[in-house]
This record gives sequence, C-alpha cells and structure tokens, in this order.
Amino acid sequence: MIDYVIYNTSSGEILKVIKVLSSDAAAANTPSGYSYLQSTADISTQKVSGGSVVSKTDSEKTTFNNSILSRNAIKKRNKLLFDSDYIQTVDFNAKLSDSARTNWQNYRQALRDIPNQAGYPSSITWPTKPT
Repeated sequence: MIDYVIYNTSSGEILKVIKVLSSDAAAANTPSGYSYLQSTADISTQKVSGGSVVSKTDSEKTTFNNSILSRNAIKKRNKLLFDSDYIQTVDFNAKLSDSARTNWQNYRQALRDIPNQAGYPSSITWPTKPT
C-alpha cells in the first residue's frame, strides 16, 4: 500500500490521505479541482505547496481548527434543535403553559444564536434545556 495526499490545487489544503495500491487508484479517488502526490501528511498542521507537503502557518492552523470546532458546534446545535422539534407541534405546544412555551422558545432561539456568541467557536455557552 502506498500513501497519497489528495489536496486542493488552488489552496493547497489537504482533503485526505489515502492508502492505495497504485497511482491509478489515487487518481480515481481524486475529485475535480484536486490533485494527488505520493506522501503522507497531517491534515491539521500541513498543506501542499510547490508540489511538497509543508507546515501550515499558525494562522492557517487556527483557521483550520476553528472550522472543525464550528462544524462540530453546528452539528450539536442542529441535533439539539431537532431533539426539541416536537415541542413545536400544535398538539404538544397547546399543552404547555405560557411560561413553559416561552422557556422553550427562548431555548431554541439561544441555540440558533450560538454562532453569534462572542467566543464562538472556541468558547460556547450552551443554553440549558427547559424541563
């Protein structure tokens, strides 16, 4: 098995590192706008520049890490919204007291506002789910 790095030809950002039997297999796993080279790399700390794997700058590492944190936060937020969607059904919502309905509305709005928090995505204050 041979290691290949698949990377974006314009940015040098590494999409993935694969182990395959040949360069033909690497080519078959390379989407349009990307290229590959025989090498191994750490996606979070390295990129491709001038046909070689090189270290990212501190700024590029921070940007990469923030994109991962943001993706994970949005995934969690969306799951929490999904898990509370039943509250919005007419039958269930009608059974809630005015204060409970307001608490749920505030909770769901706080979830939607997560990306607007000052420390986002590295510092997030998650709202407390109403009971």
